[in-house]
Amino acid sequence: MLALARLAPAYIDVEYDTPPEWRARIAAASPATQLVLSCHDFTRTPQDLAAMLAPMRAAAPGAWYKIATMGHSTLDALRMLV
Repeated sequence: MLALARLAPAYIDVEYDTPPEWRARIAAASPATQLVLSCHDFTRTPQDLAAMLAPMRAAAPGAWYKIATMGHSTLDALRMLV
């Protein structure tokens, strides 16, 4: 990950539970790179998507956030759009 950061990409996508010290090392290696925190649920789309987002925001305020889930219906897809 640090080798990638040294290339100074516009964004680096990491899991939201990546330890803060690793996120700090990425920021030190490439201060201009913006962090994207990702959270994945490969089995379903949880009812409370805001509850998935809250710990991500707490982990790295000001980062970009990405939630990826498994949709089983059009309603799941619509909830992801809101």
